[in-house]
Amino acid sequence: AEAGWVTGSPPKDAGEAQLWAREGRTPYSVKVGDHWYSFSSDATFGMTMGFAADVQTTLQHGDISPQDVDEWQEVVAAGISAIADTTTDKSFMQGFSQFNDMLSDPDRYAQSEINSTITGFLPLSGASAWATRLNDPTARDARTPMDALNAMTGPLAERVIPKRTLWGETLGNPKLSTVNSLSPYRVSEEKLSPIDQELDRLRVYPKSLGWKESVLGTDMDFSEDPKALDEYRRLAGNGWKHPAWNLGLKDFLDQTVKGEGPMSQVYAMYADGTEGGKASFIKDWIRKYREGAARALLDDPKFVGFKARWE
Repeated sequence: AEAGWVTGSPPKDAGEAQLWAREGRTPYSVKVGDHWYSFSSDATFGMTMGFAADVQTTLQHGDISPQDVDEWQEVVAAGISAIADTTTDKSFMQGFSQFNDMLSDPDRYAQSEINSTITGFLPLSGASAWATRLNDPTARDARTPMDALNAMTGPLAERVIPKRTLWGETLGNPKLSTVNSLSPYRVSEEKLSPIDQELDRLRVYPKSLGWKESVLGTDMDFSEDPKALDEYRRLAGNGWKHPAWNLGLKDFLDQTVKGEGPMSQVYAMYADGTEGGKASFIKDWIRKYREGAARALLDDPKFVGFKARWE
């Protein structure tokens, strides 16, 4: 667990959870080679490994010293929570677990739980979703119950925009891949990048663009034009190229943290940590690239309707 080869419960922070998804890291899993293998289906082994991983996470994120007896109470609490979380990850308890997530963080979980509940009433809904994903393995960003229905219904899935990472890349759905549909142990391929490793080291977790965002100072709701949001995410992640060095955001930050970019020497001068200069540098360039992406989106004639609403 200390070496980072075992994971416990999923992160509570949405940005960190998104980083896990980008890297292919899954909850309650062990890394073997370049793949993560879920152990949550094995009750005894899963509880033990989940406990170890969550205790280690508490030590890292809370900076708890073993000499501080009072704070070790938090470690014990984390262990108890790990056992509970590993148990609720079982298929027969997932409904309760998801309902609890919705109550604890409605802004993050409510819409997905409502969508899941409604689609669950459909006959053969699981089989339909599995068959759809075999032909369309892309995870879909279902904002409404109707989106959720379309996403699991063959060719209608294309009507729902794909989920995209912070870097504008489309996300797959490993739970519904052919291998994971036939095996009790979910498998996910590890996908590492220099900037994601640096963000994890700094413990800085920026989030991808959501349905409601400020676009060049104007608050916009993208629900009326999902395709504009999809293009905005793509451009802001790595699609829009900075005129000074012709690099998208991800490529620019990858080169920067590797010491090979046009701003690498400046970056190296800054301090580490969540509040350090390196964290501020990364956040500032994410903001600048989003501004450039927003201008490109508004100049695109395909999105003249969105521009009219923005104006």
